[in-house]
Amino acid sequence: MGSGQKKEKRKQPNFKAILKDKFSELLFNSSRSIKDTNRLLIEVSEWLTILNYSNIFCAVPPNVSIEDPSQIALLGSSIIIICNVTGEPRPKFSWYHNGTLHLGANEDVLLLSNIQQIQAEIYNCIAEKVVANISSNDAEIFVKECPPGTFFGSGICSLCDIGMYQPEKNQQKCIACGSGLKTSATGSKEVSGCAGKSHLYLQKFDKGANI
Repeated sequence: MGSGQKKEKRKQPNFKAILKDKFSELLFNSSRSIKDTNRLLIEVSEWLTILNYSNIFCAVPPNVSIEDPSQIALLGSSIIIICNVTGEPRPKFSWYHNGTLHLGANEDVLLLSNIQQIQAEIYNCIAEKVVANISSNDAEIFVKECPPGTFFGSGICSLCDIGMYQPEKNQQKCIACGSGLKTSATGSKEVSGCAGKSHLYLQKFDKGANI
């Protein structure tokens, strides 16, 4: 083989399928001779020895946990849930939402895009190893909706500050009125709420006159 050629990666045998076939033959074939039974027992012993040297069992005891067990997401935004796993070898992953398998999710990071209310509540990941399937702690996802005149931050909806407005719902920031313009109060929903100082003074004067 030339130095520029890559070594062909050896495909690992399907130990589970092989051992299942061997044990099935041992257990369910009553017409087998003593000689064939001895042969099968030797083959099973050999495959178990190969399994041991292949290190497919847990060299390091596994530990599975969700990194952030509680998250609040803005409706329509995206979040990730991270499944932290220690131990060797690396397991296969699956995710569950309210006890139902989340199809197509087989990595240690779960991305939820354009999140909706139906995607709220409980998630957990399962680390699948040869010796056991290990479940993480629960992660609870809350989906928040923010009305116009507010913005989403740190898990809550807050009113737009004076000098800011927001006509749309479920936004992560407010819009500045512009130079020299202010709103008369927090939580303005329309740009029409932005005005100059003299106009705001007249608004306050009119309110006082009507008391």
